[in-house]
Amino acid sequence: MRFDGFHGWENGFGWMASRLEITPESGRGGWVNVRVDSLANLLPPSTRLLIENGEMQWELELAEAQAGFSIPFDPLGRGSIVLWSSNGALSPAEAGLSGDTRPLSFSLRNLDASHRPRFLPLLQEENGN
Repeated sequence: MRFDGFHGWENGFGWMASRLEITPESGRGGWVNVRVDSLANLLPPSTRLLIENGEMQWELELAEAQAGFSIPFDPLGRGSIVLWSSNGALSPAEAGLSGDTRPLSFSLRNLDASHRPRFLPLLQEENGN
């Protein structure tokens, strides 16, 4: 998988920017598994995470930390999955806390692909769209 808007792993978690684009490998259909840990304490409290996968869209209200979900992706690897923070992102430098200029929104504990969902599968029918 390729990521745009993911800052990499550090001590078992990784930060996403305000927008994370996930492009699965072609020929490997299945599920992208995401476990959200928390929102950066630099931002106003929010529990909304917006997800787009082609024409499918979800808006998740994350009631607690470490919410996990699995998103289906095209078996031909066409397109990408996009996660959006409803509060955007802010860097520690912008908040006057350090020299770290990475825009941070949600921290993630899991971000991988599998043939079967690892977490609650997001299906179009459940969202009513």
